[in-house]
Amino acid sequence: MNETKKRNRNCVFNDEWLKDQIFSDWIAKHNNPNKARCILCQTVFSVKYDGVKSVKTHQESKKHEKSVKSKHVSSTIKQFFPTKNCKDEDKIAAVEINSTIANKIHLGRTKMEAIVKNVLCPFAIEKAVIQLKYPTSIPFSVSTDASNKGNRTFFPLAVRLFNFEDGVKDYLLDFYEEPNESSQSIFNTITSAIESLGLDVQNITAYGADNGSVNYGKNCSVFEKLKDKKSNIIKANCNCHVIRNAAKHSMKVIKYDVETLVLKVFNEFSMSSKRVEELKECFEFVQQDFHNVLRHIPVRWLSLFNAVDRLILNWNAIKTYFIKNGKNECDKIIWKFIGDQKNELSEQLTLKKNNLNAPEVYDVMLSLRSQILNRKNDNFFGIAVTTRLPNLTSKESDLFKSDALNTYKRGLEYIEKWFDYENSPFKLFSCLKLSELPKLTDLLDLTKLIRVHVNGDELYEELNFIKLIPNDILNNTKLTSSEKWKMVLYRKLLYRPFYSCCIRQLSSEAFKNTPKNETSLAPIYRLASQWPNNIAVVDKFGEHTYSSIFNSSVILSKIIEKSLHGEIQERVAILCPNDAFYVVAQWASWISGQISNNII
Repeated sequence: MNETKKRNRNCVFNDEWLKDQIFSDWIAKHNNPNKARCILCQTVFSVKYDGVKSVKTHQESKKHEKSVKSKHVSSTIKQFFPTKNCKDEDKIAAVEINSTIANKIHLGRTKMEAIVKNVLCPFAIEKAVIQLKYPTSIPFSVSTDASNKGNRTFFPLAVRLFNFEDGVKDYLLDFYEEPNESSQSIFNTITSAIESLGLDVQNITAYGADNGSVNYGKNCSVFEKLKDKKSNIIKANCNCHVIRNAAKHSMKVIKYDVETLVLKVFNEFSMSSKRVEELKECFEFVQQDFHNVLRHIPVRWLSLFNAVDRLILNWNAIKTYFIKNGKNECDKIIWKFIGDQKNELSEQLTLKKNNLNAPEVYDVMLSLRSQILNRKNDNFFGIAVTTRLPNLTSKESDLFKSDALNTYKRGLEYIEKWFDYENSPFKLFSCLKLSELPKLTDLLDLTKLIRVHVNGDELYEELNFIKLIPNDILNNTKLTSSEKWKMVLYRKLLYRPFYSCCIRQLSSEAFKNTPKNETSLAPIYRLASQWPNNIAVVDKFGEHTYSSIFNSSVILSKIIEKSLHGEIQERVAILCPNDAFYVVAQWASWISGQISNNII
C-alpha cells in the first residue's frame, strides 16, 4: 500500500497565548493540558489536534462573538469592588472618616434602620462592654428615665464609667419598651439587661433617674430594690429637676407667670405667617437679627430654659410688636406683662455646667444657694430691674420688692428641702474635685460612705503622690475633676514608686545589677542609672524621668515574666500610643529577656 497513514497530533496549551493581545482578554488555562477555557463563554474546548487553530476557530464562533458584545454593554459585579492597594480602596476608607464624603451617601429609611440596628448598635454595645469588662471589671453607674411616645413608654439604659485613658465615658446599653412602669418591672429590666451582657450587678455604684417615687420612694422603689442587691449603692437623683421645681415653686408668688407668657407668645406666631412677617418688621425696626420663637412643651421641662432664653433674646422686637398692635389686639396675659412698659425680662441666674461629675455636684448646689442668698440679702433683682425701680412709685416699688424677696425665700426653702446640704453623699465626694489637695480624714469618711475597705497607710502614700502633681494641673479651672484624675492616675501608673524615687531609685535591684563600666552599645535601660533625674520622655501628660520610666518598666517586666512562666526569647507584641507607655512596654520586654515586636 502506497498510502501513508495520517499522523495523530498531540497539541497542548501554550502559555504564550495568555500574553497574546488577541486572546489574553478571554482565554484561560485548564487543568487538562490538551484543553483551554473561555472566560467569556464559560466553556471548555480542545486544542489537542489543531492547537492555535482551535483557539481561532472558537474566537470566530457565533457564541463567542455574542459573548464579546455582551461584555461591552454590561459589567461584572467585580467592577463594583476595588482591588487591594488602589485609589478606590482609599476613597472607601475615607468615607468612614470624612464626613463630606459620607454626606454624599444617601440611604432610605429601611436600609438606614437596618444599618443602625444590625451594625452600629451592636458595635457600640460591644465597645461599651469591652470597656466595662477588660482587662478587669470596673465599677459603673446606671441611669434611666421614661420617655413617652404616643401610648408607648420607652426606657434608655445608660452607664457611666471612668478610666485613666479616656476619663469619664457614657454609653447607651439598651433602649427598651416597658408599658408597666412599676418599680419591680424597671428593676427587673435593668438587672436582666446588665446580666445579659455578662456584666455584674455588684459593680453598679450609683443609680440615676428623676425624683419620682417609683425611683426613690422609701418603701418600694427601684433604688431600694437595687440596695437589696448591693447595699452601698449611691442615690444619684436628678438635681437639675430639683432646681427647676424650686424655680417653679418660688415663682408662684409672682403675679406674672413666665411659663404661661412663653406659651402665649409662641401661640401668637405659630399659626399665622402674616404675624411672623409683621414680627420680622419689628426686628428690623429695633435693628436686631430675626430668630424664631421657640415652643415650650410643659411635659418636657428642659425645653423651658431654651424657650425663655430665646424670649429674652427677642424681647425688644416682641415687645415692640405687641405695643404696636395695642391692648385690644393683644392677649390679656401678655398685655398685663408689657402694657405699662415697666416690666422687663432680663437674664439673671442661670446654672450651666457641662460634663458635671460627682465631685463637682455639691459645689454647684452650694454656689446656687449662695448666689440666691446673696441676692436676697442685698435686695438685688438683676441690673435691668434695679435701673427701672426708681421709675415706679414708692408703693409699687415696695410691692415688687416684697414679691421678689418672697420668691427668693421660697426658692431657698425648696432647694434646702430636697437637697440635703449637711448629709448629702456629694458633700463627701467634693474632696475629689482636686481644686486643692484632699484631706486624709475626708478620704477616710468617703470610704466609709461607699463601704470600701482600704489600707490607711497605703492611702496616705497615695495622698503624698498627689502632692507631687504640678500646680498648673490642680489649679487649672478649665479642667474637670475627671480630666485631672485621668492625668493623676496616668502618672501614678507610669511613676509607680515615683514619690519615693529620690530615696531608692539608685538602690533598686535592677540598678544594683547594672555594670558600672557599661559601654555605649548597651541597651539604654541599662544606662538609665546614669541620669535618674533627667527628662527622658515628654508627652501629653507631662515630663517623665529616666528613673520613673525604669521603675515602671521593672514592674511590668515582672508581670511579663510571670505570664510567660520564666521563658525568654519570646516575641512580645507592643500596641501602644506614641507616649511614655510605649517606652515602658519596650524596656519591660527587653528587661524580661523577650523580643519586642512593634505593631504599627
